[in-house]
This record gives sequence, structure tokens and C-alpha cells, in this order.
Amino acid sequence: SDVCSSDLSHANLDYASPLEVINAGVNSISHASMISGWNSRNIPLEYLRPGLSDSFWDSVFRTLPVAELIKAMQKNKTILDATILIFKEAGTDPSLPDNRRQASFAMYEIGKRFTILAHEKGIPVCTGTDLDEKKFVQREIKLLVKECGFTPMEVLIGATENGARAIGIEKTTGTIQPGKIANLVLLSANPAQDIDNLGFVEIVIKNGKLFNANK
Repeated sequence: SDVCSSDLSHANLDYASPLEVINAGVNSISHASMISGWNSRNIPLEYLRPGLSDSFWDSVFRTLPVAELIKAMQKNKTILDATILIFKEAGTDPSLPDNRRQASFAMYEIGKRFTILAHEKGIPVCTGTDLDEKKFVQREIKLLVKECGFTPMEVLIGATENGARAIGIEKTTGTIQPGKIANLVLLSANPAQDIDNLGFVEIVIKNGKLFNANK
């Protein structure tokens, strides 16, 4: 396996705020939703009501120090590993208790807005994994296109080149270049035209070894 030479961190830690994490010089921060500084114990109760409007969440987002965070990320060349899908899915999971579901939904609304803003401000965004390492990235890619304003090509770069940069292995993988490791996926339909075409996998090449996805 590859050895990461970079520093990675959640966007918010119990002992460090999002701004402190960014200014510590980490290579990437994970979970855009965590820029709120909230956890399940300190989300304001008024944010846990069901059916809150987009304008409500827009106003909540404006109360957070997002401009300062973006400025710090630009200065430190911090990559955003958005990983907001985990909060969206928990926020719509009927098997979870109401308070946990509403807390996850609130976190998703903030994370989505921060991801959109970071993208608009030129912050590199990658697509990490979370609980589901097999399918999470594909679903996160589609979410960034369909709800966060990324073009398919932008998010494909995020999943490959930016992902390699986030964990410090861009010299050996992440782009198709002579001398880099042959890790490739060949599809039968173009995902740059329709991101749902990600599902049409024909061939996988991992470390130069060929795998037929249909066998």
C-alpha cells in the first residue's frame, strides 16, 4: 500500500477549531459539515426542527466564519475532502432516532453550502471515503454534481488528481502520465457527459493488472 506523507484531519476536533486545524497546515480537511464547529451535543435546538427552508439554512450559514475559513484554506493550500454524503444519508435515514436524523440533516445543509462556496472560491475539492469504501466515492461524486454545482469533469478531477494530492501520492498516481502507476477505469459511456455513466464499468486496471468488470 502507499504510504501517505501528508497531514490529514477532520475539519473540526474536540481540541482544535476548524480555523486552528487549517492554520496548522494540514494537507486536507475532511467533512465540510464540520466547519460549523457543531457536534451532536451542541447543535442549537432551533436547528433540529423538521421542514426548515433553504432560506433559513442560508441565514444560518451566514452566521458562521466561512469567509475566514476560505481565506485560511487559500493561504494554506488546503484541500477540502467534502464527504457530505454521510450526513445527507443519515439525515434521511428513517431507522435513526429523530434527534440524530435532524442533527445529521442540519450538518448536511451547512456542509453542502460550504462545499459550494469552496468550489466557487477555487478551493480544490476531493472525494474521500467514509463508512462504505466500495461505493461511497461514486455516490459522493454524483452528489457534488447534482447538488453542489460541480461539472462532471470537475468532480472527476476531484476524485482522481485532487484525491491523490490530498493524501500526498500525486507523484505516483492521480493522473495518466508516463511513469505513474497504471490505476485506470474504462467505461462504456462518457461520465463527463452524464455523471450517472460512472456505473458502466467495463475494465479496471489496478497496478498495471487488467480486470474485466463483467467477469
